[in-house]
Amino acid sequence: MAHRADQESPAYIYYRLYNDDGPLTVHDPCSPINAYIGRILCSSIPPPHNAGTVMRRILYDDGHSSIHDYPSIFSGLFTERPLRSDECFDVLGPQRSAGKSLTQPIAINIGSTAPGFSLPRASESQTHLPSDDPKDYVYYHLYTPNGEAASVLPVSPNQPAVGRIEKFRIMLPHSPRRLRHAIALIEGAAYENAEVYENINSLDSLTRPKERGEREEPSDVFINLGGSFGAATKPVVLVQVPVVQQRTKKPPRP
Repeated sequence: MAHRADQESPAYIYYRLYNDDGPLTVHDPCSPINAYIGRILCSSIPPPHNAGTVMRRILYDDGHSSIHDYPSIFSGLFTERPLRSDECFDVLGPQRSAGKSLTQPIAINIGSTAPGFSLPRASESQTHLPSDDPKDYVYYHLYTPNGEAASVLPVSPNQPAVGRIEKFRIMLPHSPRRLRHAIALIEGAAYENAEVYENINSLDSLTRPKERGEREEPSDVFINLGGSFGAATKPVVLVQVPVVQQRTKKPPRP
């Protein structure tokens, strides 16, 4: 009898919304302790069942049907590329399909326009219950050119220069510059231009600025935050750029 009830229970697509600065609160959260995950009934999605239809249905339900930027949809938080609008989306498929689990929602980036919604802050407690799992965080170590710098939210009193940020707070697709921007929203504008290194032993910056003779900034690269990048044992490193250098360059939008 219980098995039959499970089969007849409604199926949902779970989702997160983002703009260029990070995650957004959703109109109708599926949990009172997490305002950043919404859901829609699979049966409410009209055919054809492709990525474009699912995205349009979610944006309409969440009040973003009139956005001016070009939104993009990702099958998960750690995917490198968005789905094509005409790509098949298995709405009525098994539980392991994209977005069918609260712990593995799909993600939609609506661009730079997000009226009526607020950016999450690391100090929030009423709208989001922080995770206790270290694997849900990117750990980072802060430096100035002259040594360590104190984090606004240190991991422990014994490590005042080490902070952490929940992975879901980083805009998609994940890259060194987007990670840096998300950290700067917490730690302050001094890190908007910071050089990013994979760990303390790295020799090359992941955010190398444009050099003399180059027309464009070096391409941003994808980083897989679903793996060991930024683990507690090997935090990513951010080194502030001297003020004189900051005046000569402007960071590209992530």
